[in-house]
Amino acid sequence: MTTPNDYWRPGDDSGSRRFVTFRGADDAGFTFEGGGHLDEVTVAYETWGTLNADRSNAVLVEHALTGDAHAAGEAGPGQPTPGWWNGLIGPGLGIDTDQWFVVCSNVLGGAQGTTGPSSLDRDGRAYGSRFPVITVRDQVDVEAELANHLRIATWRAVIGGSMGGMRSLEWTVGYPERVARSVVLAVGAASTSDEIAHSALQVRVIKSIRPFTAATTTTPARRRSPASLSRGAWDRSPIARVMSSTRDLAAPRRTTVMSWATTSTPLSPISATTGRSWLDALTPIVMLS
Repeated sequence: MTTPNDYWRPGDDSGSRRFVTFRGADDAGFTFEGGGHLDEVTVAYETWGTLNADRSNAVLVEHALTGDAHAAGEAGPGQPTPGWWNGLIGPGLGIDTDQWFVVCSNVLGGAQGTTGPSSLDRDGRAYGSRFPVITVRDQVDVEAELANHLRIATWRAVIGGSMGGMRSLEWTVGYPERVARSVVLAVGAASTSDEIAHSALQVRVIKSIRPFTAATTTTPARRRSPASLSRGAWDRSPIARVMSSTRDLAAPRRTTVMSWATTSTPLSPISATTGRSWLDALTPIVMLS
C-alpha cells in the first residue's frame, strides 16, 4: 500500500522505517509535562552507516516541525518524498555515513510512524485534539528511550534545525553526559515574546477551524487544514489582523552564535586539510542562526 502524503498508519508500506514501542519505566507509560499520559509510544526511525564495535560513532539528526525520519534516501513506496537532507547525509558528505552511524527518528507527536494525533487510540479513532499536550523535553525523553534501545550511551553529535534545534539544545540540558557535541541550527537559545505571541495565535487559528474541533470523531490530517485557506480569506480574517498588529510589539531577537561557526561555514568534510571530519572539529556546542 502506498503511504498517504499526510500521515503514516500501520498497514501502509513501511519504506525504510524501523519501529520500536516503549512502555516507559516499569511499564508505567509516559506522563508528560502537560499532565497527559500515554501507556505506550511507538517510534519510527531510520539509520544510515554502520555502528562501530564500541558504539561510539553514532550521530542523531533531529528533524524540524514538518520533517520526518526520512532524512536521506529516495522517494518510494511508503515514502512519498526524498530525504530532506540528501545533500548533507551520505558517503563522503558532511555527515559522512562511511564514518558515522546516523539515526533520525520521527518526533513524538509526528505523523510519519511515531505516536501522534493521527495515531489510533484504543477506541479505534484518531487521537486528534485528544492527544496529550507535549513539550520538547517530552520529545527528547522519548528519543532517549530510543538511544537506550540502540545501546548508544553517548551521541558523538546531536544535530538539528528549527524545532530540531530545540531538541538538540534540550539534549545538552537534559542529558549532557550523553551528548559529546551539539549542532543547533536556526533557533535561538530562548523564545522571545514576539515568537510566543505569534505561535499562540497560530494555535488559535487552528483551533478555530471546524476540522480541528471535529478531529475527535474523524481523521484530522485528511481534512481541510488552515494551509488550504485562500490568501485573500486569510488576509481578511480577524486573527490575521491581530497577528499583523503584534509585529509592532516585537522584542529584539535573542540568538546566540557560539564557537567558530557562522552561517557561512560549509558543513562539509574537512579531513583533506585537517585530518579530521568537521564533526571532530566542533567544540561541544555550536549554534548557527
